[in-house]
Amino acid sequence: MNDHLDLTVYERSLIDNGVRIAMKENDKSSVGSTDELIKKYHQDSNLGLFELRSKIKTHDLGKYEDLSLNDLKLITNCLTLWNDFTYQKSLEETEKHKVEYYKNCELQMSALREKLSAIELHTMYSGLL
Repeated sequence: MNDHLDLTVYERSLIDNGVRIAMKENDKSSVGSTDELIKKYHQDSNLGLFELRSKIKTHDLGKYEDLSLNDLKLITNCLTLWNDFTYQKSLEETEKHKVEYYKNCELQMSALREKLSAIELHTMYSGLL
């Protein structure tokens, strides 16, 4: 296995969309809360998501070491949010071409999650050799 991420432009776009959805969900939770600690937690979470988004968009991102294990897990969680969103959208759509688009997104996200899982395993166990 090589040590490069080899993320396509489309895969980076999927990750970016997932991170943006996670940020929006954090904003919704923050606005709905009256507890200052919860608001601070969501603001800090969004800062971390923003930094992750910047890493993903960087053109020189290429080695596994550029992303921490926490980053990889966060990406996987964001993709799950994006997948849930696209699933809901596909249920709401009646136009065939839009339904096909969401199905294609779902397949691409599944393949990307598998790739990220392999990278995550490599990252976890590379220090044990």
